[in-house]
Amino acid sequence: MKLTIKARNIPVPANLQEHIETRLGKLDRYLDSIQDLQVDLQLQHTKQGDRAVVQTTARAERHLLRAEVTAEDFLTAVDQVTERMQRQIVRYKERAHSPRGRTGRGDNDTADRNDLEDEEEEQQGIVRVKRFVAKPMTEDEAIEQMELIGHTFFVFRNASDERFCVLYKRSHGGYGMLEPGVG
Repeated sequence: MKLTIKARNIPVPANLQEHIETRLGKLDRYLDSIQDLQVDLQLQHTKQGDRAVVQTTARAERHLLRAEVTAEDFLTAVDQVTERMQRQIVRYKERAHSPRGRTGRGDNDTADRNDLEDEEEEQQGIVRVKRFVAKPMTEDEAIEQMELIGHTFFVFRNASDERFCVLYKRSHGGYGMLEPGVG
């Protein structure tokens, strides 16, 4: 497994790098199909003081496993994000080995969601841009991927017609899908 550590506007001390390699470097023992693991570190300035943000993204075959934690310091955040990634791996394995291909549809792991800071809620316009590679996948694979990363929506390229679609969780259960039409 290739481990990449990226930091935004902060130096990465040797003890933090060693802690990341020790804790997160063991994830491939739990899931040997992890090809690479990216760890993003960011220091977030809030009204309450500086907060450490650690985001991990693991690529395993055709799936992404992702977790993000905000904590008082980076060492604590790394420990917490490691636990979340281990839970993601357990859910991934359960879905892969269940008779239906996935389990626990509709259960929300609210521990994996971070509350927005007051100042972020007040901001106008685009505050974050994410780029991703959209590999073609079936609707069932998209549902599984959305559940693995813990989001309520997922953008994917449909394998049947190569069009981009948006998959989302409906508030009353089940899933919906937005498909672009020709105007």
